[in-house]
Amino acid sequence: MDVSSACEGSAVSSECVVELLETFFKCFYRAKADKKNEVIHKRCLHLLAADYRVEVIENRDGWLCAHYPTDVFILEAHLHSPSVRVARTEELRDLFSSARFARVRSRFVVPVLLYRNKNVCRSATLSTMIELYGRSGVDWLFTGRDGSNAIGAVPANARIQNEDDHAHGLPSADDHTLNRVRGQDVELLKRLGVTLICDLMVEKKKTKYGLTVSSSEKVDKASRYSDFHIASMPYPGCEFFRDYKMNGYDPTSLVYNWIQPGVDAVLSIPTHLKRHANIPFQSYQQWSLVEVTQNYLKLLLWHLHHGEGGVLVHCISGWDRTPLFISLLRLSLWADGVAHSSLTACEMLYLTLAFDWYTYGHQLKQRYDNGEEIMYFCFDFLKYITSEEFSVKQINRHASLSMGTELEDMTGFSPHCPHTSHTASCTELSASEATPTHSEATPTHSEATPPSSCREGRLRQVRELFCDSYRRAEVTESIGLNQRGGEG
Repeated sequence: MDVSSACEGSAVSSECVVELLETFFKCFYRAKADKKNEVIHKRCLHLLAADYRVEVIENRDGWLCAHYPTDVFILEAHLHSPSVRVARTEELRDLFSSARFARVRSRFVVPVLLYRNKNVCRSATLSTMIELYGRSGVDWLFTGRDGSNAIGAVPANARIQNEDDHAHGLPSADDHTLNRVRGQDVELLKRLGVTLICDLMVEKKKTKYGLTVSSSEKVDKASRYSDFHIASMPYPGCEFFRDYKMNGYDPTSLVYNWIQPGVDAVLSIPTHLKRHANIPFQSYQQWSLVEVTQNYLKLLLWHLHHGEGGVLVHCISGWDRTPLFISLLRLSLWADGVAHSSLTACEMLYLTLAFDWYTYGHQLKQRYDNGEEIMYFCFDFLKYITSEEFSVKQINRHASLSMGTELEDMTGFSPHCPHTSHTASCTELSASEATPTHSEATPTHSEATPPSSCREGRLRQVRELFCDSYRRAEVTESIGLNQRGGEG
């Protein structure tokens, strides 16, 4: 795709953010032709291409996945090191097609963030035979494509079994099919350089009416994922965020009930991460919502900075908890100046809302109507990670490494103050953000407020822009203001 032509008319302002949220409140994203969505895709491409070499894999009419973008953007390399291709689009296209049935709702593993030449990927959890055959049948019914090439021929005498049959030593006619499909998923993970899988499910596997409707790598009995480090990081589902709303949007005193029925996953962190991350994991069941989110983010940042490969983050469907952590990672690294370093606060807000949440299928209207405001929590939570404790600079200092040389080599920017020139001061950066690089409306107070530090100021700007835009979208759509009160 010609990036220059695709970027025409794609300037991003605070009004663009409001329009995006208004669209988001009205409808659930589907991968189909739509003029509004085309504008959103072009803006996302424009923003991504400011710092990365971007290639496109087409998903027209959702032929790969109905709730993934119609154009799946792949960050192949950073513009400051274009010779280092982290992902090869021509290889990924076929792997996406063959591996998609391995994951719930065909939400296959896809890279969405690039840091230190490592992919941060997202997906849903593993599907079971029940969904695998059902999904391939729906695929054939609505698209005319035969899914048997991806999942293997279905034996005439096949009995679609619950995976728990293996626990009782019962032979399965579906073993070959599971081996084939999950083997393709493993191949995709390895091709993307993933070494750590972070599973946010509070269940070992999802069960309804006595049937296992989704599984996970941590309970794969054939050990197909034994080549990866698997971190079981149980995190409350979207239903818990009703409590967040009922508690006046105050997460500091909320503690999840880990002994309720159906919650059987326990925190399990690979030894090398547990040893170096300096987090009291043994007390995780006493952590507040703020603490569990902070500590998981620290863990992910530590791996990205010091680990040997990339990371996959997933929950069950991959459209609530997964974008929460993908967005926090993206914004935290941006605030440190080591990701998307050309973008302003307004541009970053638009990118995270559109790319991480909207086009990857988060159901904002349904979640909002149910009082499950996990997306609002994500951006409001930025006030809890403004300190240097969550900066990769601090993570690097703890490891007694030279921050300046490594980060400048990887990104082309000095770590001492992100964005613009190496000699720019924090004060100068604040002033430059108040004058956006694209066609912008007159900045609001939150856009022009000078930051007290580079990281804190940038995250504060994004949070305030989000809160203001969210309120405006609520009013426009006659959804009505809620009890959040002051946003300070």
